[in-house]
Amino acid sequence: MRKPPFSPQRTLQQGNRACIKGHWSQARQLYQQVLKADPRHTRALYGLCLVLTEERRYKEAESYLEQLLALDDRMPSSYALLGRIFAETGQTQRALLFYEKALNLNPRFAQASFALARLHLQTGDRERAKTRYAQSVSAHPQLAEAWMGLSQLYQQEGELIRAMECHNQAVAINPSLGTPIDDETIEREWQNIYQTLDLQAIGSDEIAAMNEQQLNAYITELQHHIQQEPSAP
Repeated sequence: MRKPPFSPQRTLQQGNRACIKGHWSQARQLYQQVLKADPRHTRALYGLCLVLTEERRYKEAESYLEQLLALDDRMPSSYALLGRIFAETGQTQRALLFYEKALNLNPRFAQASFALARLHLQTGDRERAKTRYAQSVSAHPQLAEAWMGLSQLYQQEGELIRAMECHNQAVAINPSLGTPIDDETIEREWQNIYQTLDLQAIGSDEIAAMNEQQLNAYITELQHHIQQEPSAP
């Protein structure tokens, strides 16, 4: 039986399927077959870069990505993959730069926004992290991990209602992330805050008259004050 002629398109599809299944060695060989026939095949070149990154062969992946960008410098996914390589090798500033380049080309690139949010958290920039999490769920509302990231940031800021809403969005999409939060849980959280912080600085009537935004601001101020107080010898 005659062997069918080599088809770059069919081989690329086989490589993509192997990549999806995590069969890195098989995917790499298939992408290399396509590139042997056509060294300028950008999709096969990107697939090879992705596989090498998954295999943590970062230098090789970076080298091939440079070739890819020389062929096509308008692929957001290429810049994002470089961002991932630099993030995973501890080069945070370079990672931030390349993820930003990816977003400049495609502002609705949800995974790039999500990656930037996590990098901003590493550098302690919570406001930018919150902005990027919000950008990622706007572009991709089913990105449960971004909803959970927003929830955690809102919780740290004392915005418990928003934290609950984002948490519930996350677990509705991916139940493995936790269980929904109800109003009773929020009420218990407020009680814990009251017990933890010294709210006797103002009268209880004044606290009761505060709206949520004012109370959040007051709690944040108290938390900051407590953090600034010298610890007991």
